[in-house]
Amino acid sequence: MKFKLKDIDFNNIKYSEPVLFENGKLLNLTISDESMEFQTPKVIIENIDEQNLVLKFLANEACKIFYSKIIELEQHFNKKYPNFCLKNNFKENTFTVKVPYKYSKPCVKVYFDDSLFNYYNLKKDTEIICLLCCDKIWINENKISYNLNVKEILITKLT
Repeated sequence: MKFKLKDIDFNNIKYSEPVLFENGKLLNLTISDESMEFQTPKVIIENIDEQNLVLKFLANEACKIFYSKIIELEQHFNKKYPNFCLKNNFKENTFTVKVPYKYSKPCVKVYFDDSLFNYYNLKKDTEIICLLCCDKIWINENKISYNLNVKEILITKLT
């Protein structure tokens, strides 16, 4: 289910029982028994690397609200697990999102002008909106990490 990030109350997040692994544990997150899906505001592709997109914020109000809500989410994780250090996905005016792959192919739909667009044709400085999912946190040693996983990309302006 898609949520508007600005309307999410992170106190409503439910955590699954941890799944234990040799080097840590994995917890699933849900809100109203659904995975937490939300979209970014318009952002710019700063870098594309193996399984990640580094996105740059535009200087507008929508990006400021998005940033503050993600920081609020991170603070929620810190309150829930105060003895652990959170791995932050934000650096200055950029943040990293994860592109899921299966059999070496990206599992993300990319749209431009109401048509499918080849993911491999995305370039730096392209303006996009992403549908993201945050449905798991990973805890190992003394660290917590989470991914903002890309489900869909809408190109709003090609470079």
